[in-house]
Amino acid sequence: MCDLCIETLSRNLDMYDCLELLPSFIVDKILSRFQSFFKHRLGKLNDESVVGYLDLLSSEAEDALTSLNLPWCNRLTDHGLGLVAVAQQPLLSRIKTVNLAYCSSISDEGVAALAKTCPLLVRLDLTFTAVGDRGIGSLVQHNSRCLERLSLEQCQLITDEGIQTLARGFKRGRLTHLNVGGLKKVSNVGIQILASHLKSLRMLSLSGCDCLIDFDIQDICKDLVMLEELRLRCCWRLTDTSVRHIAKLCRKQMARGVTSAAGTTAGRMEEVEEEMLRQQRRRRRVIEGGASSPRTGFGICMRRLDLGGCKRITSRGVVCVAKSAVGLEHLDLRGMGNVTDDTLGTIRGVLTSLKSLNVAGCECTPQGVELMRDRGVDVIDGKGERKEKEMAVKEEDAEEEEEEKKIGSRTRK
Repeated sequence: MCDLCIETLSRNLDMYDCLELLPSFIVDKILSRFQSFFKHRLGKLNDESVVGYLDLLSSEAEDALTSLNLPWCNRLTDHGLGLVAVAQQPLLSRIKTVNLAYCSSISDEGVAALAKTCPLLVRLDLTFTAVGDRGIGSLVQHNSRCLERLSLEQCQLITDEGIQTLARGFKRGRLTHLNVGGLKKVSNVGIQILASHLKSLRMLSLSGCDCLIDFDIQDICKDLVMLEELRLRCCWRLTDTSVRHIAKLCRKQMARGVTSAAGTTAGRMEEVEEEMLRQQRRRRRVIEGGASSPRTGFGICMRRLDLGGCKRITSRGVVCVAKSAVGLEHLDLRGMGNVTDDTLGTIRGVLTSLKSLNVAGCECTPQGVELMRDRGVDVIDGKGERKEKEMAVKEEDAEEEEEEKKIGSRTRK
């Protein structure tokens, strides 16, 4: 009954002033209930209640509120964001992080209203929304100088025109993290435009892009030399040629890092040779059974690589990129059936800084996985999750059997 009352009140938070007539201890209890309710059920918010919810947040926050998290609010529309932009303009002027992921009713108008009233916006998540090319144009117009992280994953209305607007608008901006995975209307031309303009990107996600081919990866690795994270999950057209381009990028990053560390002094060659010897000694310690030591290289290097579901990439390609990307800390190879214990042995010997490895669905044995774990690597093989699911199913079946027995005994009586 209490939850039903809170849900009813949450839909009518525009009448929030009426709570002031209640005793203070009752108001405190209602506010605490509101907080716990909204924390777990934000999807209940709609256009009328979101303004009252922000009033509640701003009144309860001790410091200035800088983030707005409204994921999975399917009832929230562009009209609601427009009301927020008008009623909460002082609050939005301080907001730096906005999360509207899976708000499927948010489109270009809502993003335009948000972009105008959030001049300090640094992070924006628009995953699985109805944002299109005009929404990207609004972001470029109002937030191109401050926005650093942008997620447009599964925004199916975005085309090459929107990608071109984004690439040219943020060319001289601060954008370093971009997620454009799963955009069905974006072609290889859009990918090439991104690579040629956004050269300061540190993270790029192209997961689920069916159009992606080896030539696109060549353009990305040629231009985006500052990449530290690359996600290519389920890009089924990619082959070992793409992996060789990634390996070439990693070697270029390592060479540039060593060169920048050495500088142009007279002892440049000696410092380069000394750095190479340190890498060889660190690799030898790991091969002989020592614990993985922290990365001590210079400059920028590839730290996270996701190749999960790229079934055309063979174990030879995985070994190639492992030998070049020696600074990798997180590697995802899930669903690649040709990854075996021999592949893990090579990875164990060269990736001395590896922290996590996902080999779910691969042809690795428990012995090979345990050897990786002995090096201090967090390995996900999917078998533990299967056992947990099987145990959960067995428990559910047992509970259903007990309930059926109880029902049967009651009917007999």
